[in-house]
Amino acid sequence: MTLRAPPGTRFKGVAVPLQGQRGALVNLSFGYAVRDAVRDHGLSATDFAATDLAIELLYLAEAKAAVMGEVTKMAARLKGAKARAEEEALTDVLTGLGNRRALEARMERYLNAGQGFALLHIDLDHFKQVNDTLGHAAGDHVLAEIAVKLRASARIGDLVARIGGDEFVVLLAGVQDLGPVRRVGERIFYEMRKPIHYHGTPCRISLSIGVVFANPAQPCAPTSVLAMADRALYASKGAGRARMTLFSETGVVQELLSVARVG
Repeated sequence: MTLRAPPGTRFKGVAVPLQGQRGALVNLSFGYAVRDAVRDHGLSATDFAATDLAIELLYLAEAKAAVMGEVTKMAARLKGAKARAEEEALTDVLTGLGNRRALEARMERYLNAGQGFALLHIDLDHFKQVNDTLGHAAGDHVLAEIAVKLRASARIGDLVARIGGDEFVVLLAGVQDLGPVRRVGERIFYEMRKPIHYHGTPCRISLSIGVVFANPAQPCAPTSVLAMADRALYASKGAGRARMTLFSETGVVQELLSVARVG
């Protein structure tokens, strides 16, 4: 049975024939639709008998809704906490850049997808002198400032990571030619011309860069890519520092940029 007029509440019931008379006794209830009936008709506890099972059903439904609400909130909190933990696990605490784990995961993803990239391995020149003369707090300040300069030099979407004490990496996705590499390298050296000060004292810092391309047609492990970039970096160091050198697959190194030490 359903009400003729809105809201059209549905009923469940039992009809019992009357003895000796024409007609029947009909006992109606809202059944499982009792929650909808309470909402549609504005019913309260006084509309039900104290022993009515509908009251218990309402209590159970409300309790379930409350529990499910809390479970949903808890799941959202746990999901957020997991996301934060995963992000922290891939982030360098001092600089806010990616860390070595983030770099290796990104390279692994590119290599598995057959996507080429260019990797710039960066090392600060004479960074130890900053720590020795001005202290480790000054060194931390310099590293944080270098991180800002590298972010400003990289393209949107490129990974910038700190993988060691004063070692950084810029990963250029999809790059297989020297044009973008040169442009990023030039921006890095340009940013390095801007002096870094610590409590008014200038910190004289330059950097050397080693470059390597990861060719999707010749897949290799992330460790091999880093090893080749490391060789290019030390070629830059050996040639006088403050320069960028490319390491080719044939083992030949080629100087790409050479910049005077920042003054």
